Amino acid sequence: MGKRRSRQPEVTCATLKRLECVFVIALGRTGSTHLLRVLNSIPGYRISGETDNAWMHMGWFARARLSAGIDSEAGFRNVATTFRAARGRNLTTGVVQASSIENSDLLCDIRQMMLLIHNPAPRARVFGFKEIYSPFVRDLNVLGEVFSQGVDFIRALFPNAKFIFHWRKNLTRSAQSDFWDREEYMRHPQERLQHFERVVRSYSNYTRTHPDHSFASTLEGLTNRTDDTQLRRLFEFLNEPLTSKLRRIARSHLTLHDWAEERHTRRIRRVDEKGNLVVETKEYAFTRFDETPAARRLSLLETSRRRGGTI
Repeated sequence: MGKRRSRQPEVTCATLKRLECVFVIALGRTGSTHLLRVLNSIPGYRISGETDNAWMHMGWFARARLSAGIDSEAGFRNVATTFRAARGRNLTTGVVQASSIENSDLLCDIRQMMLLIHNPAPRARVFGFKEIYSPFVRDLNVLGEVFSQGVDFIRALFPNAKFIFHWRKNLTRSAQSDFWDREEYMRHPQERLQHFERVVRSYSNYTRTHPDHSFASTLEGLTNRTDDTQLRRLFEFLNEPLTSKLRRIARSHLTLHDWAEERHTRRIRRVDEKGNLVVETKEYAFTRFDETPAARRLSLLETSRRRGGTI
């Protein structure tokens, strides 16, 4: 049996624990990419993209192990059993108290793993990530776990962590995005709108209750050219100077296109049949064109035309 690795020195974990970090929790189609652009324009910031719910699973994993008394590699073979048991429960109240895991070896290991992914050496002054299309952000049945298992766990890892809850005042426009057509439980725009309004109320209530480590932002508030109150408050919350350059970046957001309408181009190099190097520009989108509403309408019109009818 291999020799068990030594524990990390306490000073190392204590130092990592004090790192500054910022996390964005956003609804889809709200300009969260623009918010990241603003944040990453601050000197020393490195805010990554989505984690596909990894942060939630880390919280479940740690609490499941520690609730079973597992805080070392010696008990690793029991992890699968304890994790499955924890995942099948409602963890809104937490399996164990956060205070009981703050100084554990397991938390130190998870902290180092998270930094290896999101803030490897040479480390940024402030790191973080955003979470957006996660079902834990959208599904009201598990929305509470965003706070109890996600936010609280990240704060156990990094007590200095700050959270920005981001949405769009014009929720009607967000709800009309073609992206949500793929959600079985939110096919109708009005249902989406009501759903998003409830989610936003939860975000807003949390930020009002925890102003020390959370902040509410909107696309409209950050990009307002006549009233920069929200932008100023955001930078006060972050304890960062709001320079003229950062103001310009915040106000120069790109036009938000519908999810199915977004088009991107890329240059592709290939060698033709004569051996010559050819550079082609190709356009691509996040969805096939025949899956978009516009394409479906064209298909219906074409079918009707062939049959000599009207729609």
